Amino acid sequence: MTTPVMAQGGLQADAMQDPLQPQLIEDVQFRGNRRIPTDTLRLYVTMKPGDLYSAEQAQRDYQAVLAQGFFDPLRSNVTLEPGNTGGVIVVFNLTEYPVIRDIQYEGLKSIQLSDVLTRYKEKRISLTKDSPYDPVQVKRAEAELKTMLSERGRPNAIVTAEIEDVSKTSIIIIFNVDEGARVRVAKIDFEGNQVFSSRTLRKQMKYTKPSGFLTRFTSKDVYSPEKFETDMQLVAQFLREKGYLRPTIGKPRIENIGKVGGGIPLISKKSDGLRIVVPIDEGIRYRFGEITTEGSTIFTPEQVLLISGMRKGDIASAKTIREGVYERLKKAYGSRGYIQADVNVQPTFKPPAPGESEGVADFTIFIEEGSVYTIEQIEFSGNNTTRDKVLRRELLVSEGEPYNQELMEYSILLLNQLGYFDEIKKEDIQTTTDERRKTVNVVIKVKERGRQQIQFSGGVSGIGGSFIGLTYTTNNLFGYGQSVAVDIQAGNLFRNIALSYSDPYFLDRRIGFGVSVFSQRFRYASGISGAAIASGFFNSFTGLDERNLFTQDTTGASLSLSAPLAVLTNRFPKFSRVSRIGVSYSYSRSRITDPPVNRDNNPDNDIIVTFAQPGITISSLTPSFVYNTVNNPINPTNGRNFTLSFTWSGLGGRVKNLAPVLEYREFRPFRFLGQGIEKPAVLGMRFRAAHVSAYGTPFDSNSLAFIGGVPQFNRFYTGGEFEIRGYGIRTISPVAPIEDRRTTTDVRVVDALTGQVLQPGLQVSPTVIQEYTYTDKLFPLPPGSFQFIPVGGDSQLLLNLEYRIPIVGPLSVALFADGGSVFNLRSLSDQSIRARALPATLGSTPDSPVPGPIILRPDGTRLDGTRPNDPNPSGPLPDGFRVAFVQAQQASRTQVNLSQTLGGIGRNFRASLGAELQVNLPVLQVPFRLIFAYNPGAKTNVFDPRQLGIIEERGVIRFTVGRTF
Repeated sequence: MTTPVMAQGGLQADAMQDPLQPQLIEDVQFRGNRRIPTDTLRLYVTMKPGDLYSAEQAQRDYQAVLAQGFFDPLRSNVTLEPGNTGGVIVVFNLTEYPVIRDIQYEGLKSIQLSDVLTRYKEKRISLTKDSPYDPVQVKRAEAELKTMLSERGRPNAIVTAEIEDVSKTSIIIIFNVDEGARVRVAKIDFEGNQVFSSRTLRKQMKYTKPSGFLTRFTSKDVYSPEKFETDMQLVAQFLREKGYLRPTIGKPRIENIGKVGGGIPLISKKSDGLRIVVPIDEGIRYRFGEITTEGSTIFTPEQVLLISGMRKGDIASAKTIREGVYERLKKAYGSRGYIQADVNVQPTFKPPAPGESEGVADFTIFIEEGSVYTIEQIEFSGNNTTRDKVLRRELLVSEGEPYNQELMEYSILLLNQLGYFDEIKKEDIQTTTDERRKTVNVVIKVKERGRQQIQFSGGVSGIGGSFIGLTYTTNNLFGYGQSVAVDIQAGNLFRNIALSYSDPYFLDRRIGFGVSVFSQRFRYASGISGAAIASGFFNSFTGLDERNLFTQDTTGASLSLSAPLAVLTNRFPKFSRVSRIGVSYSYSRSRITDPPVNRDNNPDNDIIVTFAQPGITISSLTPSFVYNTVNNPINPTNGRNFTLSFTWSGLGGRVKNLAPVLEYREFRPFRFLGQGIEKPAVLGMRFRAAHVSAYGTPFDSNSLAFIGGVPQFNRFYTGGEFEIRGYGIRTISPVAPIEDRRTTTDVRVVDALTGQVLQPGLQVSPTVIQEYTYTDKLFPLPPGSFQFIPVGGDSQLLLNLEYRIPIVGPLSVALFADGGSVFNLRSLSDQSIRARALPATLGSTPDSPVPGPIILRPDGTRLDGTRPNDPNPSGPLPDGFRVAFVQAQQASRTQVNLSQTLGGIGRNFRASLGAELQVNLPVLQVPFRLIFAYNPGAKTNVFDPRQLGIIEERGVIRFTVGRTF
């Protein structure tokens, strides 16, 4: 059945007024309560036996009992009964609400039940199973369901609640829902606008959009009066920022225009469409006139005007007023301790002068400075592990000092840069003032991130082969702020073990200290032997023969110190507070050994370009400067980072290099795509320029381990997910041509059948010996060998642009554009690699690099087809002809023509465009990324010898972990 709505009951007539003679209460009784114990009800009643009866007190107690929500006020009351000793008995006659056994929603399809329950919780609608029935809450639920359906484009929905009895004390509530037809906003037009087009005005709207492809997913084509009113405020704000300070926006007119498409042809169903027409009058544009101030004693009127940015004759923009007066001026007072300073502006509008179209607005800036407030106490909440001192030492304000709002904002920036917490926002700073004592207490709320991270990695890498890795990091050791990291990676081509420790406040001083040790082994192919598949540091390991791999072993350690610039000078406080200077020292020892094929006694399988080099010791000192206002080290949304370092190698080591590096990063919230998303979309940019050069006496090396005095592994290569996303790691490099030159001595000719050495002049002509005796003769490279070798660059330029758009939860999309080049600024001199002389079998002709037999005529000369009667060497040989081999001591010299290096800044420039899906995992604190890249300048001709067999594709899909920058 359906329960009717009734008026509230109360005291019966005999209990509504006090008796003529005061009477004592003999007893207070409760009748009709089944589920609620009488002892519980007595807690809400102040009357007790022995008190004098009061009708007002009885009414208050009755209302207190009803307020618990268990009883029906329409069927409950309070009565008086005569007592046995001449007094009265107060009786609460109660009718309990039935218990809700179930709540059903019939016909509700557009809304998930979980969303309904969440809305009930937000609106404090008490309607749950096993709770007492309350008709008021049922009516509120009906109204809220209609509102939710309207928000989803169903404004004509009908919701009715039906009550079905299960027993005398329990019911079922059934909400019968007729959702009605889906209604979309098809058009939004403005009428009366003279300055700005309707399209321009529509762009300012954030929550309501005409129906289209994207609105099918964002539901912004649903008309909501509240959201549309907010959009109109945004339109008015836009006009005021353009100087139209007095726009008039009328009540929108809603028109039904029939069926419209759903945005996706052939898939979406048509639904009822609305046309919204907004009357608007932009008014006239105003310019700033006379600007005066009142109430300022801390700043002069000139200073106030300078801070406000309001200048006579400029367009009177609401943005200028908002940022200059309500933000900068208020912040200026806050930095002096006047945290309750109140600033306001009063305009006086003047109509345009005759012949003019623009008006003038005079402004008076009213200031109520208030008093200076002193910080009494600063507390932190939520730092369950991190010690208070770790947070407190980042603060630029102290207890007992005047509250400085500007320094507090800088302090929050420094706390966010620690990376220990979720982003601390302005609303996380709670201040409580004491008006009498003029003090302020500050509570900073933080939410700690996981301190310890264990990350497993593995897979296939173009540089490291197949590998597996384990990384353990704690960035807040025992809550004291120190960091420890252990990184272990191992594979068939690469092994790395590294241990590092850092303390941002060494010995409780504002000095950062760090130390690390590492050991690496890296195996790679040179790309010159036909058995090697890839070149230099570019391994395509499939099919690589370990006998052809060079091995580089490196061990080293580093030590670093840094301090805020403010420790040295506070002359420019806004700059020095977020700047650090540092110095680091590193020492490493490397050794590159030849592959096994170069260490045997068979010169035919040697790799002619070698990187072998023992005793590469590098001792480096690196001073650095960092300016950093980036608000989060992992997921930045705002700020800049400028880093400048200069590495000087030569302090005790054998390598003498200079390497300056400049890098600039910037992040800005940017609402172009993804407007209206609660999390801000972020536009990020990184620019890097780097150079390395040698000085003094170059390192004496008989290999390509050094180029121009710089170690091969310190030269620049580019490509990969962290530089240019569409290309393989370190696959972009200048290349240099190679020459194979040979010198022979002790030449002899050996009979192929008997193995005997033939006597010159008797059995073999001296001309044969002379043909095969040469000095530094140029030979073609062996078949299958590369004619060029990557040599890296001494300079690098890199630019990355990325627009990160949050989608939902941890998922975001990033549009990116990468571009960069590695090249040589300095000219290089040719280098030679000399090999020791070894016994060798020479070619079938003096110009052939491939060992082979020769055929001797009866007179001992070499059969070369120049005589008319020479037989076919591939057929049977006439009598007197013999097969022989030319043997000699042969020394090779591989010349790398660095002076002819190909790949300037233009040829080696690569660009990559695309998008990537990013999933931020809270445990790992880094995003998983699926990259879709298009490479417009890819070198796709694999037969070009300058490509070294490296395939550059136009379109690629990659997966990686971590951010590009």
